[in-house]
Amino acid sequence: MESAAEPSLRSENERLRAKVAELEGLLGPGRQGVNELRRTLEAFLTLAENSADAIATVDRENRCVYANAAFAKMIALSRGAVIGRTLRELGIPDAFARLWEDRVHGVFESGRALEIEDSLPTPGGIRLFETRWLPEPGPEGKAASVMVVYRDVTDRKRSGQALRESEERLRFACEVASLGTFDWNIQTGENIWTPQLEALHGLQPGTFPGTQSAWEKLIHPADRSFAARQLTESFHSNFPVEGEWRVVWPDGSVHWLAGRWQSFKDAAGEPVRLMGVIIDVTNRKQMELAVRQSEERFRLASQATTDAIWDVDLAAGTISWNETYSRLYGKPAETSDSWRWWIDRIHPEDRDRAAGGLRNAISNGASSWACDYRLLRADGGWAYINDRAYIARDELGNAWRVVGAMQDLTDRMRAEEALRESNLQYREVFDHISACLFLVDVTADGRFKFAEFNPAEEEAVGLSSEQVSGKFVEDVFSEDLAGKLTGNYRRCLEAGRVITYDDELNFPGGRRYFHSNLIPLQNAAGSIYRIIGACIDVTDLKRTQEEALAKQNLESLGVLASGIAHDFNNLLGGINAQAELIEEELAENSLPGEEVRKIKAAALRGSEIVRELMIYAGQDQARFVEAVDVSSVVAEMLELLKVSISKQAALRTYLAADLPPVSGNAPKIRQVVMNLVLNASEAIGAKHGVITLTTAHVRYDADLVTAGPADALQRDYVRLEVSDTGSGITGEAGARIFDPFFSTKFAGRGMGLAVVKGIVRDHGGTIDVSSIPGRGTTFRVLLPCSMERTFESRSAIPVPDPTPDNTRTGTILVVEDEALLREAVSKVLRRVGFLVVEAGDGCDAIELLSAHKEDLQAVLLDVTLPGISSREVLAEIRRVRPDLKVIVTSAYSKESVEASFTGLRTQGFIRKPFHLSDMVRLLDEQATGETHE
Repeated sequence: MESAAEPSLRSENERLRAKVAELEGLLGPGRQGVNELRRTLEAFLTLAENSADAIATVDRENRCVYANAAFAKMIALSRGAVIGRTLRELGIPDAFARLWEDRVHGVFESGRALEIEDSLPTPGGIRLFETRWLPEPGPEGKAASVMVVYRDVTDRKRSGQALRESEERLRFACEVASLGTFDWNIQTGENIWTPQLEALHGLQPGTFPGTQSAWEKLIHPADRSFAARQLTESFHSNFPVEGEWRVVWPDGSVHWLAGRWQSFKDAAGEPVRLMGVIIDVTNRKQMELAVRQSEERFRLASQATTDAIWDVDLAAGTISWNETYSRLYGKPAETSDSWRWWIDRIHPEDRDRAAGGLRNAISNGASSWACDYRLLRADGGWAYINDRAYIARDELGNAWRVVGAMQDLTDRMRAEEALRESNLQYREVFDHISACLFLVDVTADGRFKFAEFNPAEEEAVGLSSEQVSGKFVEDVFSEDLAGKLTGNYRRCLEAGRVITYDDELNFPGGRRYFHSNLIPLQNAAGSIYRIIGACIDVTDLKRTQEEALAKQNLESLGVLASGIAHDFNNLLGGINAQAELIEEELAENSLPGEEVRKIKAAALRGSEIVRELMIYAGQDQARFVEAVDVSSVVAEMLELLKVSISKQAALRTYLAADLPPVSGNAPKIRQVVMNLVLNASEAIGAKHGVITLTTAHVRYDADLVTAGPADALQRDYVRLEVSDTGSGITGEAGARIFDPFFSTKFAGRGMGLAVVKGIVRDHGGTIDVSSIPGRGTTFRVLLPCSMERTFESRSAIPVPDPTPDNTRTGTILVVEDEALLREAVSKVLRRVGFLVVEAGDGCDAIELLSAHKEDLQAVLLDVTLPGISSREVLAEIRRVRPDLKVIVTSAYSKESVEASFTGLRTQGFIRKPFHLSDMVRLLDEQATGETHE
């Protein structure tokens, strides 16, 4: 496709041709010169267009009036873009354009040609150019334009430089390697030697006469005819020829030379020239002689030694063996690969290590190699081999021979392996067995010194092996404990046999229980020099058994307490209900009225005590966190506390009023109070004493507790303090008093204070203890205050609000196994207008349900029933009358009751003991759907 600038280029060529035609018309008869001019111009254009040189012509304004294709390619522009423009207009860099302009201006001014060598950037990279700047004369004899010719000489320059460098490297190599060269013109007899070749013959530079006869005189007489014959015979060869011979230097010394040369022939096939290289091989020859002598010594030594000797020829890839090797390990077939045969007989587990190690030693320049491995013997067994080898290398460092000797270590290795295996098994057992192991050395004077503990013994004793190793028993433990231990060791020493016993030891890490064995070890003389102790730490087992027994007892106590409390609550509910009936029938302000109210108050107070007992037994736990008034919690459980402590102990309380609440679980806080008070009561024991229970609002202070939460200084706390005038706690017991299962009491299980600490920690609080032995102990609990306020406590003895209403209708099924309570409830329901049918167990309830299913308006259902369970009764109610209202009553909490009826719907719950008026109100709400405040 033609570029936009091509027409201007063609027009320039046409302009030149038009000028020639114009001259032709003007000259007329003299047109022969014009024709000659035309031919010259056409020849120039043809040469310029096809030249590899870059050619351009510029006028005095530095504009290109002509440019061939090579020039356009050099500056990466089209020819049409170049014609009529300066280099600056073409976007050529200023430095180059300014240099161009300066040279053009110089040629115009001087009228002389300019030749310069330039290095210019091109699209193909930096290139070297020979440039010529030629003035073209105009009509008046002055230069009208300048022709610029760029010739790329990069490759020629580089080739010349490479040739010079190659010649220099060859010269340097010849000097460094002491390599001499010669050039013998066979036709003229002239033999040219380099200085290096003269030096190889012991001559000074330039002293060799340059004739073949002179060379032959320098050869050792014994080798002269052989060398001359080799040289002559090479005339008939078309390939390089090699040879070795000795020369005698002027000083009489003999040297070995090795040569490689080739003859060059003319067109007729006659040799005309011989050229070659010579090198001194005297050292190699001396080494070969030394090797031959060494081989002879090696042969003699291999016959005398009991080791298996092998010799590897790396060039041939074969191995030779001495008689011992062949006898012990066999010998490969003559046609086999001996190297492969050796590798295949190495044990598979050792093969890569042994063969690979030898290969690496050979290839990495090592002078020796050694390896222990297993090799198949001729009898089919495996021999443990210690193999050592020497690696022989030539002057260039290339390995060419390896000689080795094998020593059979089988018997020694088996003994060492047996010992290692025994030690390893012992160490594995010693370090990982769960039993406690220790070593005691017996000194010459009969004393006992610890040698080592295993990890299990370290953990049990609380001391590391490093701490006790090399120390006498009495230097490690207290006098009492050391005496107990050495007594056992002495018994073993005197018995001279294994002894077994059970013991309780009070180590620094705590009291531990052990089932122990002491094993005496005797030396060759029959004396006991060491005792091995093997003990089973049964502490955790004993504690686990005690824990299981304690949990079992607590569970049994909880079940028993729960059952008794439930039945007792039913009785109290009946008493309270009967008292309410009596109260309603008495005239107001009548004499027995006050006594009846006291009966009700006593019944309700009794029910509160029963409820606390159920909470403590774990049968009535709250499932939520609330704002708790600690003083109120303590006040509500005082009656239970008084009946729980020793009769010899007096309980005094100082409960702060209007305490800020703590965020927590009230039953858990009750458990903390109960455990601390019971602990104080047990500390007082059978003697008279005082238990003081105090609550207060405090700001955290560093003196309050020994350790507290990180942000304790920024918070208010409620302090619960329980102190006693009991026996107090010793320092050692005080440090462990909150540990699980730690107890100073004979029958104690050690769980109470650990549980207390866990509850306090769960509430974000701290607990501290201070004690003076013989004077008493004080426990201080800090619980962080909550931002919420407690709700007003409901009166422990609700005021009944009987509202008789004889307009009520409908039938109520009362299902209650406690007759006293059932009769009172039925009586009041009839009094307020309901029809009532009564059932004392689950079987009667189902029968009455079937008989009155259409008449029943509601059912009052006790949770705990004999016979058919309340859940089965409720399920039958839902099957027969899905719409029937059911109100559940129980001495247990609502949460516990709901768990019993999972999946079954009820309409209400009232907890025993309850006021009859509350029960009537709840039935009214279910009957009418209205709530009475």
